[in-house]
Parts: sequence; structure tokens; C-alpha cells
Amino acid sequence: MYFSILSPAFWAPSALRSPSQISRLMMILLLCNALSSIVGILQVFRPETFNPPVIPAMNNIFGGADMFYEGSDGRKIMRPCGLTDSPGAVAPAGQAAALMGLCWALLPLPLWKRGLAVALAFAGIAVIYYTQVRFSFVMLAICLTTLTALLVLQRDIRKAALLSTLAITLLIAAFAWVATSAGDAMVNRFMTLFTSEPGKLYGESRGNFVQETFEVLIWDHPLGYGMGWWGMINAIFGSPSRPSPIWCEVMIPAWVFDGGIPLLIAYSMAIVVTMLDSFRIARTSKDPAIAYWASVIIAYNLSIVATCFSYVTFLSPLGFPFWLLSAALHAADAQTRAAARSSRVS
Repeated sequence: MYFSILSPAFWAPSALRSPSQISRLMMILLLCNALSSIVGILQVFRPETFNPPVIPAMNNIFGGADMFYEGSDGRKIMRPCGLTDSPGAVAPAGQAAALMGLCWALLPLPLWKRGLAVALAFAGIAVIYYTQVRFSFVMLAICLTTLTALLVLQRDIRKAALLSTLAITLLIAAFAWVATSAGDAMVNRFMTLFTSEPGKLYGESRGNFVQETFEVLIWDHPLGYGMGWWGMINAIFGSPSRPSPIWCEVMIPAWVFDGGIPLLIAYSMAIVVTMLDSFRIARTSKDPAIAYWASVIIAYNLSIVATCFSYVTFLSPLGFPFWLLSAALHAADAQTRAAARSSRVS
């Protein structure tokens, strides 16, 4: 499972034939995530048509009641799934669609294409509000702030100002639109981001898992508990006669359970080196398109890394784009540099 998620780091560079494919990759990322976001919105208004035929979470101990909230008209709204079978799981897709849509809207495209990009970004933000997943909202805000700062470092003040203006406008507009149907339940949930202490809010959700990792797990299992004792690997390949004592929902303790301190350090360092490489490209690439998409990829990947504090990111499809985009970006930069050297020699 680890190698499956990490595998793009090995095959993506050889699959990239031209630096221009980076733009195509980012377009595919936008369209796929926007499609999931749009389906998520349709599930709010036409659940009988667009909801998945089977939703396993409805069989939990609450009978699925915890997956619903009351809308402004008294109707029960299920947190939208998007193109998944889990309530609320469309939130990361909404975050990606919002970021990528805004990024495409900054480029010198025909007006209708820029308008479409803004509309898809709006859909991404709206579906986050409908899911009530506050973490995705926070990550989107961090992504946009990071990208704005990188654009300023690149001295592209125009794009930075336009991004900030568009982002704030869409965040407010989507909030107002969703509030008309989602009602007070959505408004009150997101307002806790401004009325509660961030540290306390995180500690009450997933923070305890991270705290236990450094206070207990690394001392009890410095070389790991052993692979395959939790999650889908255990569910599929584990023996029913040997029930697992491990429950894991966050990436940081997952590294410790699977490989102890060595895996925690090795994987963390791989992530740091990869992010620094992307930052180098954003700062030094002579190709304006590569430098721009490098900044976008840094912002997006930063949100993926941050989910390690709330989800098993690099043992799920969520971690796959991190390595795919980073490896493709590295290859595009290498090809651009090689082409520049060849032109100088000739």
C-alpha cells in the first residue's frame, strides 16, 4: 500500500514527454474534482437521483443519523458524498476544485474559460460548506494564503491581488448561497472556526491521536507494532481469529505503528525534500508557466501534507497526487533546463 501511493515518484518523470503536459495535468485535476463537487451539490437537491446506491456508513451504530443535518426548510440533508460512497468525503475534491479553478482564472484565457473556471471554483467552495468539513475550509484558506505569498515572492503582484480578491469574493458568495438551503446548522458549524480556540478545537477532534503518538506510541513501539494490523489491509488480509488491538485514523501514528521511529523520520524527510525541490523550481525556473504551476503545486501539496494530522493521507488516494504532481513538476523543470542548455550550446 505504501509503495502504491509512492509509485508516481518513480514512473511519473518518464511518463512526462513535454513540460507543457503540466498544464494539462492541472486541467485534468480541476475537471475531475469539479465533477465530484458538482455531483455533491446535486446530491443535496436531488438525493434520490444522485446519491450512491449503497452508502456503507449508513450501517454504523447511529444508523447513519450522524451523517445528516437539518436544512433551512426542515429537510434532512446528508453530507454529500460526491463521487465517493462516504458522506462528507467530497470535501477534499471541493478544496482542490476551488484552488485549481481560481488558479486557472488568473491566466490569460478567453473570458468564457475564465468565467467557467470561477464557476467551478464556486462549486468547490459550496460543496465544502455543504459537507460541513471545517478542516477542508481551513486547508483551502492556507492554500490560498500560501499561493498568494509565493506569487508575491515571484513579483507577480497583479496575480496575487486578483487571487485574493476572487477568493474572498467566492468564499463570501458561496457561504451566502449555501446558507439559504443549509440553514443555521452550516452557519453555526463554520462560525466555530472564529469563536473557538484553534488548538482546543483540533484537540477535541484528531489532536489526541497525534499527542498520543509522541507521548506513548514512539516509546512503546520505537520500531513499530508491525505492518497490516489496522485499516483496510487488516480488514482484507487479517485473520478473524486474531482481532487487532490497533485503531488508527491519522497518518502520524500510522507511520509509528507500521515502521516505528525510522519510518516516521524517513517518510517525513522525503516529504520535506520534495517540498523544498518544488519551492526551488518556483523560485528559479526560467519558464514562467513552470514557475507558476510550481507555486500552485506547492500550495496544493501543503494541504495534502497537513491532512496527515487528521487522516491516513499517504495510505489513501489522497496522497497519490502529492507524489504525482511533485515528480511531474521535477521532470518538467529538468526538461526545461536541458532544453535551455542545448539552445546555449547550439
